[in-house]
Amino acid sequence: MKAQVVQLARECGFDACRFTTGAVAAHRANYFGWLEHGLHADMDWLARSPERRSDPRIVLPECKSVIVLACNYYQGNQVRQQPGRFARYAFGNDYHDILLDRMKPIAAFLEKQGGTQRCYVDTGPVLERDFAGSAGIGWQGKSTMCLNEDLGTWFFLGTILTTLPFEPDTPAKNRCGSCTKCIESCPTHAITAPIPTGCSSLHFLSYDREQRSDPPRVPALGW
Repeated sequence: MKAQVVQLARECGFDACRFTTGAVAAHRANYFGWLEHGLHADMDWLARSPERRSDPRIVLPECKSVIVLACNYYQGNQVRQQPGRFARYAFGNDYHDILLDRMKPIAAFLEKQGGTQRCYVDTGPVLERDFAGSAGIGWQGKSTMCLNEDLGTWFFLGTILTTLPFEPDTPAKNRCGSCTKCIESCPTHAITAPIPTGCSSLHFLSYDREQRSDPPRVPALGW
């Protein structure tokens, strides 16, 4: 059945499909520490019920597996001609809706096999990047971005919690080594040290600008 899910994921437009056990997130303590230091800025939802976010069995009782899906969003080098710098994930239509639609046939297949599922794309209490690492999708780099050897960092993550048991895949190996290019080239200097990034990143600022009626000025980014 695992091979069928992987094939179906490909047919639904996903570039990778991996499996891990439905258990406490590997870096739960790190996440709690990140919250305690206030590095989530005004993204208050990240601090709500951290125990639930880090344990899929609280979200879905009897959860046995977490299926992690990756979808490439790289659009080439000439995507935007307007002035200003924005995170590439913010270009185009809302990826939450696109990926959730693509996940529906997978969830329907699992339901036919007797499973109960919960599907999330940044829309629920799931530490996607942590489970992506455990499933072998990619490793968490010094920038906190999830890196994949084929996709780089240019991919969205989706997760399906299921009550069906699947053989877990091998976790990803961290291949950053002594490389510090992400720290040196960060346009907002958000990466002050490996991993504990605050919310001044281009990713966060792009999201924050979209949500505000009076977005802040960031001259370094041409805003």
